[in-house]
Amino acid sequence: MSRRVLIVGAGGARARLDRAAQAIGVETVTLPLEHDTQSEADCAEHPVATTAEDIARFAADVGADGICAADERAVAAAAVAAAQLSLPGPAFDTAARLVNVPGMRDALTGCGVSVPLFRVADSLEQAELAARDLPLPFVVRPASGRRDSAVRLLRHIEDLPLAFARARRCSGNGVVLLEEAVEGREYEVLAVIHKGDLAFSITGRIEERADRCLLATGMSMPAAVDDAGREVLVERAAQALAAVGYDNGPARVRLVLTSEGPVVRDVGHLCSTHCAVLDMARFCCGADLIADAIRVAFGEPPHETTTAECSAAAFWIPAHSGTVEEIHGLHSAARLPGVLDLAIHVKPGDELGHVIDRESRDRIGWVIAAGKDAGEAIATARRARGLVEIRTSPIRR
Repeated sequence: MSRRVLIVGAGGARARLDRAAQAIGVETVTLPLEHDTQSEADCAEHPVATTAEDIARFAADVGADGICAADERAVAAAAVAAAQLSLPGPAFDTAARLVNVPGMRDALTGCGVSVPLFRVADSLEQAELAARDLPLPFVVRPASGRRDSAVRLLRHIEDLPLAFARARRCSGNGVVLLEEAVEGREYEVLAVIHKGDLAFSITGRIEERADRCLLATGMSMPAAVDDAGREVLVERAAQALAAVGYDNGPARVRLVLTSEGPVVRDVGHLCSTHCAVLDMARFCCGADLIADAIRVAFGEPPHETTTAECSAAAFWIPAHSGTVEEIHGLHSAARLPGVLDLAIHVKPGDELGHVIDRESRDRIGWVIAAGKDAGEAIATARRARGLVEIRTSPIRR
């Protein structure tokens, strides 16, 4: 009898969960969030989730054997729904910590894990008071919801009102986080936990970041770091996952390696990990973390994964704001030896704004390349990105 998984949420993560499920012989049913619907007519025609009870009721109606969240906003509610139906899933407290930074940081510091100095605010007045405790530059970001949106590095205190307003609009609970800008090399550890033990991990390194919104625009995997450094990063990532109570399934941990050791910036559910990063892990060592997320939703162990056999690098493709007129170099970039994937999501006639968040960055596209080591993969990905030219003209209203 075919197993059935309920995928809660929409977007790219949902599509990838759907494809991974089909590849391992699992039937899927999708339940969008209320935020994903386009109109009241959509809500009337198709079921949508607004509460954990909605998810549990729909899962029972369709006979789901497991529940997977495809959106950070669905993680906590999906955990509650799974518990109500006695299906496998993280505890609610754990799921809540994964999507709420202050609660996550409290759990981390309570277990001795170093985190950036931070303050929370739900009003501009509170934010202005909190800013007095932080040296410039500091970071303003949503405390929950889609945490990679509306992130700003503030070098001037005069920029706080606008940055606070943007972050608050994107925050799931209206709370905004102000945190110190920790200096050091940045890493991302993808880990699979099974019954509390680390079953698999691979470490990526951020090679480029957009200056003001702090989004990664270049990443390599496995990170070019010696065995001792990698061991320190993985050990700290495992400690962070244990601190938030995450004991089963794939997840990601973002760290900054400072002169005093690793500082954990964020612990996230797999659905918050970019598809290009997941593809790099698959290219390097065959790790299909999305399929593992589905297996864990059924209470099954993740598949064993080999050690890295090659290196990979992903670089996002830039473009000036405006109306896309022409796109050049795609054929040449795709034909470069070592290029594994070239994703372009724009076409002539599309309007592009400034890259200010994850959505605006991802809308253009990216390139992934492989190499015998990180240096070769990075060089190939950068070269391929340099061959792609997206020409724009000013938007005229």
